[in-house]
Amino acid sequence: MVGRTSPNILTVDDLNLLSRGDEPEFNMHESQITVRFPLSSEVIDITVAPTENGRRTTSSYPLWNDLDPFGNICSGYANMTEFGMMPSGEDLYRGIQLGSFAGDVQSYSYGTYYIDLWPKYPCFASVQNMDDFYEYGSIPVYMFRIEMDNEDYWPIGLPEEAYMVSAGRDFYLRGRQRYVSEDTRRYLDNFSLFFRAFASGGSSYSSRGIILKINDMDRALNRPLLTTMLEVLKDGPISGILYFSESDDSEPELYSECTINLYTPIFEIAATCDTTHDALINEVTLSFNDTGSAILEYDGRTFPQIHTNLGFPWSGIHPPIRQYTYAVFDYPGDGDYYLLLHFSSVRQATYIDGADDMLISALIHHSIKDSIIEGKFFKLNRTIFETEQVGTFSMSKI
Repeated sequence: MVGRTSPNILTVDDLNLLSRGDEPEFNMHESQITVRFPLSSEVIDITVAPTENGRRTTSSYPLWNDLDPFGNICSGYANMTEFGMMPSGEDLYRGIQLGSFAGDVQSYSYGTYYIDLWPKYPCFASVQNMDDFYEYGSIPVYMFRIEMDNEDYWPIGLPEEAYMVSAGRDFYLRGRQRYVSEDTRRYLDNFSLFFRAFASGGSSYSSRGIILKINDMDRALNRPLLTTMLEVLKDGPISGILYFSESDDSEPELYSECTINLYTPIFEIAATCDTTHDALINEVTLSFNDTGSAILEYDGRTFPQIHTNLGFPWSGIHPPIRQYTYAVFDYPGDGDYYLLLHFSSVRQATYIDGADDMLISALIHHSIKDSIIEGKFFKLNRTIFETEQVGTFSMSKI
């Protein structure tokens, strides 16, 4: 990797050159990197080595070949090693960074660093998640249910059903009015999250705050918090402690112990369709998998959400389609069409505050706030992208 800090990375050979008064060759080391995926336990290997065109990657994963690496060895937050890759030269892959990764150096030997990394943002749980991101821009999202021992939720601004959501970059906690993102300025330790409380009306933040301290973590592992949580949750729920802080200057007070679970909501859909369409009349449910993708179940059949770049005008659909208000599936019994569920009553992104590109968090918020979510079914021609409304529905969380 090429370090963003100064001085650049030195090997033992470089130090020997320095001790003799000679000029070292910066960044001539190799890195043997193992990228680990938290829920699937899959791994991908990457080699970073100097070439005549600068440092480049070689990998068993085709899209990670001949890329321009960057990062920091042992100089990120809490001495974390950080890594990323960008397309080199004119071979631009949509001009985007191909994800960020973080972890720890395991050893160093004869000019080679051996490094274990985990996805940071997007936080890919599996290679398939990563494939979907590269092809469709689909970012995996993780929803957590927080169950408190103290049943008096109101004083710290949490609803009776407390949820936290993350895609790897930030954590969002649902308060009385909306989701609020973590404030990175206030931590008890590496496994604590601080959330600003809400002022009245939900339009601004108060000086109060909630601190979620997560237990059951291995502090010796220098991994991103979200991937660490997912690794531990494979073996069951994790415990935590909620603290309440009255102001920035006050000491946090213990509020309640809690249990944290990876959560996948299920919604029951009551549908009304035009008589010319026989699909989706009753017994329809919408659920989510562990990475936030929707699953439609109808008549004993399962239809996973299709993450695709539809790229056509949403003419005739009101209110306008936004990313957090729709999901696309195969149309039951007709391969020439998509089925679009538009959650038309989910309208105001300001209620979600930073989690507004996450369908799962939008539906959780509005189902608790309004109980019933209203929507419309549309039939989409896969070739010419024409839309036709085929029915309406109401949906509630089971």
